[in-house]
Amino acid sequence: MAWYDTGTVSVTNGSTTVTGAGTNFVAGVQVGEGFSGPDGRIYEIQAVVSATSLTLADAYLGSTQTGQDYKIVPTQSLVATLASQVSTLISDFQGVVDEAGAGKFDDGTAASAGITFLQDQDTGFFRPAANQIGMTVAGVQRALLTSTGLNSTVIGATTPAAGRFSTLQVGSNPVGTQTDLLMTSQAVIGSTVSINCAVESGGLFRWYEGVTSAAGGTAGGTLLATLNSTKFDIDVPVDITGNITATTGTFSGALGMSDAINYNGTGNFYVRSRLNGGIMSLGTETTAGTLYYPVVMSGTTGDTRFNTPTGESMRIDSGGRAIIPAGVTLGTSVGVYNAANTLDDYEEGNWTPDLNGSTTDPTYTHDSKYTKIGNLVTVYTSIEFTTAGSGNYSLTGASLPFLRAYNLITGTASVLDSGTAWYAGVARADNSNIIFYVNNHQFFSSTTPFTVTSGDKLNVTMTYFTSQ
Repeated sequence: MAWYDTGTVSVTNGSTTVTGAGTNFVAGVQVGEGFSGPDGRIYEIQAVVSATSLTLADAYLGSTQTGQDYKIVPTQSLVATLASQVSTLISDFQGVVDEAGAGKFDDGTAASAGITFLQDQDTGFFRPAANQIGMTVAGVQRALLTSTGLNSTVIGATTPAAGRFSTLQVGSNPVGTQTDLLMTSQAVIGSTVSINCAVESGGLFRWYEGVTSAAGGTAGGTLLATLNSTKFDIDVPVDITGNITATTGTFSGALGMSDAINYNGTGNFYVRSRLNGGIMSLGTETTAGTLYYPVVMSGTTGDTRFNTPTGESMRIDSGGRAIIPAGVTLGTSVGVYNAANTLDDYEEGNWTPDLNGSTTDPTYTHDSKYTKIGNLVTVYTSIEFTTAGSGNYSLTGASLPFLRAYNLITGTASVLDSGTAWYAGVARADNSNIIFYVNNHQFFSSTTPFTVTSGDKLNVTMTYFTSQ
């Protein structure tokens, strides 16, 4: 190996610094080699500072000179160093072969995992105790696998006492297939359960107690939630078969997307929609696989609808009014319909009476109302004369708000003579008209029992049957 002597050097008596010109000490010089200077002595090189600077182990003894020739003298120190490093490497690699190379790793901790990743070194696996594997993310334990299986009480927490499921995903659950999550009697799910399922269109989260699939069976278990002021949330459509019991706190289980069942721990059980303007429905099956919703509550319109399998049968609108198209059956046994006991028609409103005189017709204003309950109609009118007309007065039957089922009508009539005297009487119908008798069975006319003038009044109340 040729001795390195490119360029020239400058040295100073009593100094350990050698300054080069046109040199590349970094490429051509090694620590431990010898420096042969202008004074003919050989000095040990302690450090290569840069391409143009060396540091000697001892001070230069010759005279100060510049631009002088020099030589770098190779020594056996490189061989010794290399041998030492190779020996260390072999020893270290034997540990890799015996441990990681054989699939064996240090225990590690949650903060410093025994098996980790080059780009994410606070995430990985560690061994907290014998026959246990801990999973850590961001330096925090997230799960524990023991000799009895996956310990679900610590998923989402650092200790079993505070554990819960933070996220549980069972397959992609595409439409047309089924992926089951089976929890046996040995399953323990801590004090809080939060199951967030992404169910595709047409999917269903189904909880069956006492059975292992949707094929059927006898419900035998009980979903018991001792919740301690926390809650059980399932934000997907849910089919729950069996008993649901909560002893304290709030129990929530969804019946529709973002809807929930709430139990307040004091004996009250609620169903609610957690979205403003949402629609919450209670559903059931008429036949296997055929759903209908007996009760639908809308947060948008504010009404509640009651349905049968054939359609809507009742509605309570946002104003609290009950709308029942088929009527209300009264006075029968529970579940027994009888047309004769059913009130299926009610109406009230205004009507326009047609009052005539036998010679000339009067003019008048009026206030007229009617109420129809089933086929029974009650009418009322208060007529105030503007002009009297002439002859006997009668009310045209055709002006009644509903057709008469029978010609007979009875009612009361009273007349007011300019606000000074009232005369009582009756109203009676013939085939086409209603006439009035007042003051000892006298026809009410423009001159009997007094001469009718502007401001006089006729008040009539009648009840009759209709076929409409």
